[in-house]
Amino acid sequence: MFVLIDENSDSDLHFNQGGEVVVFDQTHSLELFSRKVIISNMTKIYWYGVFSGNNNYNLQFETQSGESIIRILLLTTNNEKLNTTVHSTLSHSHTTTNIHILSLVGEAGVIILNGTVQIDPDVSQVK
Repeated sequence: MFVLIDENSDSDLHFNQGGEVVVFDQTHSLELFSRKVIISNMTKIYWYGVFSGNNNYNLQFETQSGESIIRILLLTTNNEKLNTTVHSTLSHSHTTTNIHILSLVGEAGVIILNGTVQIDPDVSQVK
């Protein structure tokens, strides 16, 4: 299944159908925009996002069962300021998260990135 989302899509998304899901995220917001993504029922999600310009985006993943594979490209130029948070939580055993973020800055652009992976207590065997 393929899903296209932006700032008009729900801020809370739950992928629990099993199988593989590919999401392309083109969210753009000047004001702080937060999105929570929950992955369960052994769903494998591929999340692709391109965030550019003056954007302020907080993206939180919670992998309850399955995998989250996150690929994000951050782009700024011409005195733009991009503020992005990517937080992934592994809340159960035998879950996986894989995050790659590529940042490209040019012409006095600024990227502020806060990226974290959290493993909840009593969780074992994560990748």
